[in-house]
Amino acid sequence: MIRAIPGVVLAVALAHAVTQGSAAAGADDGQTPVASDGSVVPSSESGTARAGLVRPRQGTGPLPGLSSLERVSEPIKNKRSPVATAERAVIGADGRIRINNTSSYPYSAIAEITRIDGSGTWGCTGWFISKDTVATAGHCVHKGRGGTSGFYKPGNITVRPGRNGASTPYGSCKARRLYTVTGWSVDGSKNFDYGAIKLDCSVGKQTGTFGYFHTAKGLTDRPIKIFGYPCDKPSGQMWGMAGSVQASSTYKVRYTIDTFGCQSGSAVYETRNDGPYAMAVHTYYDGGGTNSATRITREVFNNLNNWGAAP
Repeated sequence: MIRAIPGVVLAVALAHAVTQGSAAAGADDGQTPVASDGSVVPSSESGTARAGLVRPRQGTGPLPGLSSLERVSEPIKNKRSPVATAERAVIGADGRIRINNTSSYPYSAIAEITRIDGSGTWGCTGWFISKDTVATAGHCVHKGRGGTSGFYKPGNITVRPGRNGASTPYGSCKARRLYTVTGWSVDGSKNFDYGAIKLDCSVGKQTGTFGYFHTAKGLTDRPIKIFGYPCDKPSGQMWGMAGSVQASSTYKVRYTIDTFGCQSGSAVYETRNDGPYAMAVHTYYDGGGTNSATRITREVFNNLNNWGAAP
């Protein structure tokens, strides 16, 4: 059973009446950041847009003793995706491969996200952008529309970096704050389906972090990879595939790389000499023979910067 998504009207105190780009002053172009706890979040305009990219950072690796973090967790059964069947798309023969050494970088910086509530267990994927912040899809943290009540309860969300079946080489952390933007929380627009999770730990120091970038140029034919925790594979296993961008537009990136439900939030990234650089956040099957992602635009880039740096 897979569920579809609903939507939000946000108070000025939560949403910040700050805009960016060519939007009129006081208007909201969909990129205004919002937080699950109502905390003040800088607008995307105030970030470091001119930089163009954030560099990846390799971590120090698993620690022999994880103190308060759990070393091993039981496999989670009957995990489901938080979106409808449009999210799942193995296009033709399944070309995905399993990653067995999940504690090696950059796979260590990819995390399984699970949310347990009264209706069951729900799964997504995320990737570290700072020591305590994981980027993911908007629908993994918020229902889409519906006001501040649209955020899922942070306490119900667990993040397990580099999980490999029952083994969790980096332990697990709980969410303490969730982020998205009004384009998703108010309008439920797929163009703005991205968000982030602030954790109660700093395990990103051990896992390493992804780089990410924005560019005004087209991305067609760029080589990319997508890895995550799809629900059609055994619980806790990381799978993914390499390919290339088939088409790109202002807000979307499209490709024929195979994905499935619970892979939402995965980084769509290219590998450079110094590591992985994300250009988009995987979200849905488009229905036209391609899967798609929310492109990292200037505004998305700045929001990720601000969320990652927030205390």
